[in-house]
Parts: sequence; C-alpha cells; structure tokens
Amino acid sequence: MTSEQYCADDYTTIIENNSSYISISETGWGNGTFVNTNTTMSPSGVFTTLVITPGMTFINSLNFDTPEGLFSLSSDAQQIIFNYLGVHNFDDPTKARVKYFLDHFNFFWINEQPAGTDIDIFNSLAQNGFSSESNMIINNWIKLKDKLVTNPNLLLNIPCAEIPKWKILTQFSPPQSVKNKIESLNNQSIFTDYNIQYLDHAAGAAINLDYFPVTINQMPTNPQTGNQFTPSQFLNYVRLNINNFVNTNISSFSPSTITGINESAIWNS
Repeated sequence: MTSEQYCADDYTTIIENNSSYISISETGWGNGTFVNTNTTMSPSGVFTTLVITPGMTFINSLNFDTPEGLFSLSSDAQQIIFNYLGVHNFDDPTKARVKYFLDHFNFFWINEQPAGTDIDIFNSLAQNGFSSESNMIINNWIKLKDKLVTNPNLLLNIPCAEIPKWKILTQFSPPQSVKNKIESLNNQSIFTDYNIQYLDHAAGAAINLDYFPVTINQMPTNPQTGNQFTPSQFLNYVRLNINNFVNTNISSFSPSTITGINESAIWNS
C-alpha cells in the first residue's frame, strides 16, 4: 500500500492506491479507515476518498461551528493535544477532559498573546493529564491576565493607611556624592554600565519594593564598651562586622576590588 496526504488544508482527504486502510498516526490523529469506495479526482489527477480517524472524529465532536478555533493554534500546540489523545488511544475519559477544556477555551484571546503561549498552556495541561485542577488553574490565569489588561492595579489591594509608610522609601533619592561616584566608575572602571535605576522610569503600573523588617525589642550590649548600643551604633556595628552574623562557609561580604577605587577605606569608614 502506498499513500500520502492529499492537501494540508483538507484534513479529511487523502490519496489512496486501492486500499481500504491507512495509518496517519504520525500526525497524532490515529489510524483510520476509508468511509466508502466512492472516489473523486484531485487536481493532480489522483483519485481521492474520504477517511475517518479518531482525531477527526474528536474534532467533529467539539462545540465549534467550524474547526478554525482549534487550527488557530500553532502546529506545535495542536501536536501536543493529539499526541496526548493518541497516547491514551483516544479513550472516552481522555477525550472528555480535553474536549471540556477546548470547548471553553478562548481562541480569540490566545491569538493576541506572545508566540509560544499556547504551547506553554497545552504542555502544562498535558503534563497534568488535562485534570479539572489544571483546567481551573489555566482558565483562572487567563481570566486574571485579561483583567490586568484593563486594570493593571487589580492585585494592589493595599489599604490607604499603608501607603504613607512607603512614602519615604519611594521618594528617596541618592545623594549627589553617590551619583558622582557612579559617573566616575563609568569613566575609570573596566566596566562601563553602572546606572542608577529610578522608580520614575519603571515600565509597569505596579512596583515591587522588597522590605524585610527586623524588630529589636531590646538593644544588645556593645562588646567593646560594655554599654548598650544605641540604634545607630548597632546598625554601624552590624555593617562593619557583618561576616560575624552569617555562615561564611556559604557566603561572605568584602569590599569590591574591580572598581579602581579604594573601596576598603570606604567600607571601613
């Protein structure tokens, strides 16, 4: 038997040579049989006939007016879907799980996303067996992405009373001495990409500010004087002796040696 696909745009038509059975499992659509022996002439002069495979039957079971929705996905995403169905021999439970997701999938939305998004989605679903949980996670993620387009501040559910606490941090500006040093590093260091990143230049509507507070109920004693530290004294002590507070087998802190400036003098000042 010899056979080949007749037209990539016509997924139900194949060229046949006096055979009633064909395998197109490499497409992920499974083995199929010819519907009947009635043939029509193709433009190339070869007789063709309709073939039915599990994959085609599955496509026809979807709640689409036309299959354009499914075929708007990238070929890689389509392959993931049909490979998953094929691995499970197109059994009814597997088809039901995949069908449920596709029947509720927003194909118009996916067309507006960056290339490869559909591959990531269907890879995740296939790896989790198109389970109801993975279905829910993906659909919730899509809904969230959609809502963030119209309201970028959707996730910033911050009480108004909290905002003033961040005011000092958001309004902080490095002193001119720091700006001057950054500029000088660009002029005399082997590295020339030192920059100050300003919040005003942030691309998104939301800014992530890491803040890790430490509450000290009672200041410790200065081992050098025997007196209790003041807050500023203790901060300076930690800064100058920071390696005494970490596991130096994992990491340690030291002045930079690549700037061309005597950083040790600044570090120990």
